[in-house]
Amino acid sequence: MKVYPFDDFVCLSRRGNWKTLVFTSRAAANNETAHWLWRSGIEDMDWITPLLNRMEPIFTFPDIQTRNQSRPESVRFFEMLIALLEIRRQTVLFGQKAPSWDVHASQWQQRAADWLKRKNASPQGIFLNSINQWMESWEPGRELLKSSTFLAAESKIQGRIDHWMHLLHDPKQRDDAIEFIQELITQPAVKNDGIRPLIRPALRLLTQSRIETGLPYQAANILAPLSDTRKIRPFLRLLRKCSDTHSNLRLQLIYGLGQEKGKRYFREFIDTALSVKNPKNRRSGPEWSEFCWTLGKWKIPESLKKLLDQDPPDKPEDQIYWAWALGELGRTQKSKSGGLDARIPIDLMRLMQNRHNRVFEEAVMAMKKLGLPNFLYALYLPHFNALPVLALKPSRTGLYELSESLFYVMQTRQPAIMAVTGDSGTGKTYFCHVLESGFGPVRPHEILYLMRDNAAHVQIFNRLIGLKKLQTTVTPDIYSMDNLDLHENADEFFRQFIKRHHQKRLIILDGWRDDAYFHQVIQRFYEMGSLDILVKFQAALSTRRLNLEKREGFLEKVRTNLSFIEQIPLEDTPFYRDNRLLIYHLDNSIPSRLTREEMQAIFANRKVRGWIKQIRVGPLENHQVLKRPLKGKADFSVRSLPVNHRPISWLYQSIKTRESRFRRCPPVPSDDFCLSCIGLEDLPISAIALYTQGQIAFGSMEGHVGVLSGLNDRLFWTLPLNPSPVMGLAVTHGHVFALHEDGRISAVSFIHNLKTVFDTPSAVTSMQTCAQSCLTTGHADGKICFWDFPRERMETIQPGLAPVQSLASLPDGRIAAAGSGTVGIWNPDRRTWTQYHATGCSQDCLCRLNDNRLAWFASGLSNESTGSLTVMESDSGRWQSIKFKTTDSIRCITPYVNGRLFIGSCSVRSSKNGTLMVLETGPNHWSFNRLRGHTVETLCCLTMGPRLITCGIDSPTLRSIRIWGSKSYVALERSKMSILNEAQERPAYYRSLF
Repeated sequence: MKVYPFDDFVCLSRRGNWKTLVFTSRAAANNETAHWLWRSGIEDMDWITPLLNRMEPIFTFPDIQTRNQSRPESVRFFEMLIALLEIRRQTVLFGQKAPSWDVHASQWQQRAADWLKRKNASPQGIFLNSINQWMESWEPGRELLKSSTFLAAESKIQGRIDHWMHLLHDPKQRDDAIEFIQELITQPAVKNDGIRPLIRPALRLLTQSRIETGLPYQAANILAPLSDTRKIRPFLRLLRKCSDTHSNLRLQLIYGLGQEKGKRYFREFIDTALSVKNPKNRRSGPEWSEFCWTLGKWKIPESLKKLLDQDPPDKPEDQIYWAWALGELGRTQKSKSGGLDARIPIDLMRLMQNRHNRVFEEAVMAMKKLGLPNFLYALYLPHFNALPVLALKPSRTGLYELSESLFYVMQTRQPAIMAVTGDSGTGKTYFCHVLESGFGPVRPHEILYLMRDNAAHVQIFNRLIGLKKLQTTVTPDIYSMDNLDLHENADEFFRQFIKRHHQKRLIILDGWRDDAYFHQVIQRFYEMGSLDILVKFQAALSTRRLNLEKREGFLEKVRTNLSFIEQIPLEDTPFYRDNRLLIYHLDNSIPSRLTREEMQAIFANRKVRGWIKQIRVGPLENHQVLKRPLKGKADFSVRSLPVNHRPISWLYQSIKTRESRFRRCPPVPSDDFCLSCIGLEDLPISAIALYTQGQIAFGSMEGHVGVLSGLNDRLFWTLPLNPSPVMGLAVTHGHVFALHEDGRISAVSFIHNLKTVFDTPSAVTSMQTCAQSCLTTGHADGKICFWDFPRERMETIQPGLAPVQSLASLPDGRIAAAGSGTVGIWNPDRRTWTQYHATGCSQDCLCRLNDNRLAWFASGLSNESTGSLTVMESDSGRWQSIKFKTTDSIRCITPYVNGRLFIGSCSVRSSKNGTLMVLETGPNHWSFNRLRGHTVETLCCLTMGPRLITCGIDSPTLRSIRIWGSKSYVALERSKMSILNEAQERPAYYRSLF
């Protein structure tokens, strides 16, 4: 066995030589026995002699004794095992009942019966039965005997394949023969304890079939994911023989070789894989990517030089695999030699200049593997795509925070509902299975787990969505109408579903969020106000592929699942923009991920008391005033409105993004609610909006549009898009839309460095992102326009609110609008306009609370210093309102999850009372208090976790952004900042926080 060629399909001849690719039944048993001896590490055969001496005096074995008297005991025993496998193979074939229509199976059964009848009656058969009993009592021996089942299945299938192989020469039956052979070869040999492909029939097709038939490709597809060293030499021989025109076959061969350890033959593999006629194929295309992937998996330092000698690839898909291979090989070189080839970080830094997100992400992960994570944050990266990747929170930290949030939510409501999403292969299902088995005080029967890929669960999802909505929003091939009732009330079924599972403590929704289906499922839970937490796992492509290879095996399935990515970016969803859910966007790449045991330890118990202060804006009581609201019900009328269509026209223009750093000013020590202040002297900010977590979009009085990032306090902005001041912002599809004072709108993409100017029907007075269309605008002439950018069209209605002063979107797709002393709601499904007749001269700052109530401020008459704040239920029209005397002009109203409203105002006479107000609504009493705010005017407010962020005017020449929080949160964060200011490095995800 010391000279056994384990990387080839061979059998031992009677002369003691290894013969290659012999496909007889005896050769199969011969090879299986030899491979078993090599795999079991049985090299010392001295123990065989006493065994033979004890058995041979009792049992005669004429064939072996007469023919092999001069041969070693090890060879005699080897042949006994071959004969034993033959008997067991025939026994399996005889024991399988053949259907009457299957002629081939009946023939095999009859041959096996005749063969066994002769063999069992012979002395050789009696002797082999004794060997069989002894092998059954020995654990390694039982492993060999199990292979007889697979040998029987292979010989049975091979007989049928041989029949169809003869028909390949007949042009009339050629296609049918190929189809039947492909069907036969894909059948697995099934046994009670597992499934194994038909190795030898596949190897025979791989080595003896013409490439043009496609059979070698099918055989390679079956053998490639199999961890079996015997495929190495056949794969290398065919790879050397196969030209670069058969790229799919070469791809399968390279993938199959990558499943084995390649130290023994990596030089031959490199020379063979790179020996293509077209030089461009050496550094581009799927074959090149698979070549880099294989070298990275082998982690052989000697292959690093060969890889670095190749020219770097040009396509982003190839650069991803190139970066991963450099990271893996560089880490191996560093661990073995203590040093690192300088060309590795140089090539990785070049890749980091790429604007392709996936390339940059893989290069960053490679740098982290090489032990250079802090070096990343000292680099100047001249593109905007770097910020979200560098600021992404690792799952090692994020899951700890998620565990505390989950315990808090389960304590406050039952059942808690958590959606876990992410691209295919990011590890979301693995995480769900850890929680499904129970964690901490939560038992498995208290958890309901619903999975997108489960057919039974899909039926539940379909009924929760409802057939009417399925027909309009979901791809038809996903749902089956046979099990759905057209007349079933989806809302009622949803409420009954929640009621039926009220004893569950946690409901988990698992799936990748595609627009065609699962996004609609999550949107449904969000619309019904039942979704509490959303977790999105993100991982580099290399991590996803490693997970998928382990799960799927076959290359075709791996590549298909890699294409399953979330089609709607999380940042463009309404549940992200509304900031009402607890959202955890985590990096689950291999360096950041946790094992099952580590996850179980994190979720074992609750560790932090008062965790709510770390995830929500805490109490902001200052000088609290209680007021009793007035109550009533608004009169309303419903009417249908015609919808006009027109194409969207726009003009693109390339822009250059400028970059600088902003400074953080220390807050006023006496203000216990202010955490920090950001001064921007050169950019008079007039509006802010949430861009992504840790990043804020802004507009200025001079027409600038930009983004502030907490990562190293960086500032990106453009030259003025329009000399008119920016009065409002909306962020969707990676674009920042700016509403200018002159009624025009423009958009900026910092990812592509493009500016877009739109042609509007009339002057725009308000703007809002919404669920069903990308953007909704209200106009001075009373029009409301719905901009559908994917379809490049605009829908327009005229409800008669001239001008439309403010807009708000509801989770179910309805749009609320305010103007001309009234408030109305547009239902796009029914094409109806519901108009509520409210009092007051004007309705400003319309917004939606988390329970679908609408809130707005109505100013009084010009000679009065009074105003009213009204909160109304969007379905019933019931309202609550308070009136108060004020010398302030309301600039903005920002709703929060617990019924609070953050109100920014402009102080006309005096700033002693403050320009930031907090209003907490209740059923009978509303509490009202003021904070310092900005000295002159608070223009905009937004929330980000436990922080309230505002922009405003502090003096005629100074505008700033301020970060607020509760007293306890501000005190805790100030103590952290005092420590981190003295540290040389801060965690990247902490630096991204404002």
